[in-house]
Amino acid sequence: AASVRYNKKRRGDFAGQDYYLTYDPEHPEASSNFRFAQLGAELSAKTPTVAEHLTLSARLFYDHITTNAGLRLTPLEFRLPMDLNGDGVDEYFPDGRRQRRLVRESVLGWEIQAVVASLGANRLIFGYVQEIHRLLRTAQWANFDPEVGAALDGGYQRARDFNEPSYAREIVAAYLEDIWEARENLRLTAGVRADHYNDFGAAVSPRAALVYRPFTGIYVKALYGHAFRAPTFDELFTRGNPDVIGNPTLAPEQLDSGELGVIVRARDLLGLGGEHGLLSSVNFKTTGYWTRISDAIEPSPAVALTGPARLRNVGAVELRGVETEAGVALWRSVSLTGNATYQWAKDADTGANLVGVPHWLGNVQLFASPLSAVTVGVGANIVGSRSREAGDNPLGASGVRLYADRANPLPANVDVWASLSTASVPVGPLLLSANLRVENLLGADLRDPTPPLRQFGDLTFPGDLPRAGRTMMATLNVDWLPASLAPKSE
Repeated sequence: AASVRYNKKRRGDFAGQDYYLTYDPEHPEASSNFRFAQLGAELSAKTPTVAEHLTLSARLFYDHITTNAGLRLTPLEFRLPMDLNGDGVDEYFPDGRRQRRLVRESVLGWEIQAVVASLGANRLIFGYVQEIHRLLRTAQWANFDPEVGAALDGGYQRARDFNEPSYAREIVAAYLEDIWEARENLRLTAGVRADHYNDFGAAVSPRAALVYRPFTGIYVKALYGHAFRAPTFDELFTRGNPDVIGNPTLAPEQLDSGELGVIVRARDLLGLGGEHGLLSSVNFKTTGYWTRISDAIEPSPAVALTGPARLRNVGAVELRGVETEAGVALWRSVSLTGNATYQWAKDADTGANLVGVPHWLGNVQLFASPLSAVTVGVGANIVGSRSREAGDNPLGASGVRLYADRANPLPANVDVWASLSTASVPVGPLLLSANLRVENLLGADLRDPTPPLRQFGDLTFPGDLPRAGRTMMATLNVDWLPASLAPKSE
């Protein structure tokens, strides 16, 4: 089988913490915009059973990715009352701090997999993968020096970009997974993956899962896994951000996680049939989870407003919580589901709670299908109160909050949304589907806590960051099928 994919995204200025101060309605062409394009191809093959219970498959894949982002980082007529380059003059940007960055990358790889089925009560999966990730080209235009943040003579111009204009990362990996049906009501899964990076060395990622059914309709699930995340090219080499720059000495982040949960299906538990209506459709799930991220990648604090901070590996972050989900079919084509989570997020080294992370959050959603190919939905996302940065304080002379404020949390908020979607409809060799979604349907004044400027210690901007008002997103999907695969009509 062969496939080709093309994905293109283009986004203009959008309300949020990066753009809410910088949009200029009179000069939208100079405001922030983002462009992304991905062209990929894949060739895959799967053999019939080559020996008893043995199946082989292979795939070859390639992706070419282009990111082109233009950012206005400050409002017009922005003045920073500091001399960053030693010329004795405060920094002034009549057009605001402006920047455009172009990055091109590629991924080439292949994978081969073997599946051994019916090996007693076990099913084994073996695999081998090789990938080459290349940084092909980088370019940057700006009206500031990306190293120190000072205004450039001559305004907007070509500026220094990545520390490495080109780079290659080679990855070799092998994996093994064993699915063991130990008993009729007990399944154990264990797996391990070994990776070798030419720039980071070797890493091993094990995982295990257990699913046990003590009674009909009740399932107990336990999982554990260890993984790692290698720094991106941007995190290693970027010099284009006036606040944060890359660090070629970064180490991968390490992640450990575990879950313990119970699933209840009323229909199976009580032996009910469809004629029992609501009760037979009830599903319930509760899960306790724990996640620890070590060597987290964050900006290093600076002692003064002298330029960008460098990314670094810091201590560990822990997240623990309990999540509960429930669902019920109210009528033939009407379903109601809900979710509630209570969590604790903290710095594992200091024990302090993480700023801006809510203790509780949840959602509720109702879906109905008045027509066989049309689904209508409405729901609400609920976020609990979130702490601001620590310390109730006045503003400094420059309008920057001097230290933080945990005693005055941001109140909880509710975001109501609605959606309309269609199933895939064949039109000749094409399959068409559409989706329409409206966020913040009621136009509520939704806000997020202002993030700290970590490179400047505890400094942060005053006030909360407004989120988007009523926002509509429409999507049309068009899939083409060869005549031999197109749905046949009577």
